Amino acid sequence: MEALFCQWLHQATTTTRKAYRDLSIGQFEQLKFKLNSEKELTVSGRDALRLDYEGTVPQGGKEYHFLALAVIDKERVVLVTCTALPENFAAVEPEFQACIASLKFP
Repeated sequence: MEALFCQWLHQATTTTRKAYRDLSIGQFEQLKFKLNSEKELTVSGRDALRLDYEGTVPQGGKEYHFLALAVIDKERVVLVTCTALPENFAAVEPEFQACIASLKFP
């Protein structure tokens, strides 16, 4: 299956869930991405935000569907972003959900 991956990033920053959400939504608006859903969660006692969105990336001009989980952890944000082509997303969403659900902190 083409264009299917999950990426884990650690962003060195001190922020809140609300501030991270506002920043993300602002970036989506700039890129003309569509926000399908958002949900506030807690992961291992830490504030988290799950975002389901889609849009055309500037590099290459290809459309993708994303499922992301941002966990606010002290002086960093741990971000897991799963990406697929829109036509493949429904088939791989269970795997994406399992990927982001696997994120745990001691």
